[in-house]
Amino acid sequence: MKRILLALAIFLPLSAQAAHPIVADLAMRGIEIDTSFTGIDILLFGARDEAGDVVVVVRGPKRDYVVRKKERTMGIWMTRGQKKLSDVSSFYAVSSSRPVARIDNGYLLTALGLGADNWGWRGEKSERLNKNDDFAEALYRIKKETGLYAEEEKVSFWGDTLFRTNLRFPANIEGGTYLAEVYLFSGGRLVSVQSTPIHVKKIGFEAFTYEFAHEHAVLYGLSAIFLALFAGWLASVVFRRA
Repeated sequence: MKRILLALAIFLPLSAQAAHPIVADLAMRGIEIDTSFTGIDILLFGARDEAGDVVVVVRGPKRDYVVRKKERTMGIWMTRGQKKLSDVSSFYAVSSSRPVARIDNGYLLTALGLGADNWGWRGEKSERLNKNDDFAEALYRIKKETGLYAEEEKVSFWGDTLFRTNLRFPANIEGGTYLAEVYLFSGGRLVSVQSTPIHVKKIGFEAFTYEFAHEHAVLYGLSAIFLALFAGWLASVVFRRA
């Protein structure tokens, strides 16, 4: 780690001054998921040649979700409403040098989709949704509890120029192209931005199962039913003999 920081101290400030107010890179740009994958931390490091706030956001592939509200009626849980949410990042993590809410430009934060309430989710009528919407709040809570959404103040500096942060990818991330974006704000003004893709892919049995489930959904469903019936029959035989 010290060798990396020393190299940054020599090269990155010069590059930043010559090209952009901020430059950054990742220790690795690809993640491979197999049956033993338990999550991973990736180091993001960089340099700035202008004082300001550094905000890093990682966004996963966008998905549509249907969120259902269930209520207990006469002892039975029943669906009492549902809403389709669009443009939802499957993964969303923000790391900043100070709380994003303290950056004095609310309109810009909303436009860039940075911080809580600025995810850019949309409802069935294309309206923007935030945590004031019950369905959006429920989905956000689930994603936060499962580690897929996070917002932390953990960008640290080495001197006035170099910075670093660890990006945490939990075991339950999905495959696809993720985007790591680095922003430099000064006085509420966006000074510079840089983005780097991170490719996440499944390998081995995980990849086979995922592709089979998506490309042959009917066969996958029948196979799952057959395996469940076989497991039940085998268990009954074992316990009967015991």
